[in-house]
Amino acid sequence: MENDVKFKELLNNICERFEKKPSASFVNLIWDVVGPYPDDKCIESLTHVFKNCRYYKDLIPDLVEQLKSKKCPDWY
Repeated sequence: MENDVKFKELLNNICERFEKKPSASFVNLIWDVVGPYPDDKCIESLTHVFKNCRYYKDLIPDLVEQLKSKKCPDWY
């Protein structure tokens, strides 16, 4: 992802939905996750997470699942 303005906007929307304030390390982690993907795929995936993610703790697995278009393993 190259569009850091859109990234910040979408991540802020997601965090507001869950009434969370993201830490700098969390933002960097999400940025590292979306970094290798094109903007349109990231925007689509972040929008999907905003609309469909049920729990804040599932944000990263749900995002990775959307980006990779396959299920993430269940680690817990």
